[in-house]
Amino acid sequence: CSTLRVQGCDVQRVLIDGGSSANVLFWSTKKRMWLRPNGVPLIGFEGTKISPKGAITLTVEAADRSLLIDFVVIDAKSAYNAIMGRAWIHKMEGVASTLHQVMRCLALDGKKTVDIRGDQQMAQQCYHLAMTEEEGVEKEEKGKEKD
Repeated sequence: CSTLRVQGCDVQRVLIDGGSSANVLFWSTKKRMWLRPNGVPLIGFEGTKISPKGAITLTVEAADRSLLIDFVVIDAKSAYNAIMGRAWIHKMEGVASTLHQVMRCLALDGKKTVDIRGDQQMAQQCYHLAMTEEEGVEKEEKGKEKD
């Protein structure tokens, strides 16, 4: 998990995910922003289709860059506030390492690199939140099966 500056706000619990084809902003994070319709469904982590509520373009600041990034907004439970996918990683000229919880980017001068580091403690909190939600869903589903 990382913290990024999105539209002037520090957004915590951001997952940098090289496996994601979309930049995702969760509805609970950004309810009051203008959305343009987007009817293209996404495939969630568990393989289910999720219909986006819309799309929004926001300024994301990281590693001395300020980029306009398109997000798909979805209404789903998540331990994260946003997921930054491959398109953002590529625009940042970055390489993400999940093992080291760091994304290394080429600096604007093209001579140095800048690291965006994850927070190990925050990552553990995100994992715990995700596992707690999953256990709650499993208990709820077992209760429905008994009925």
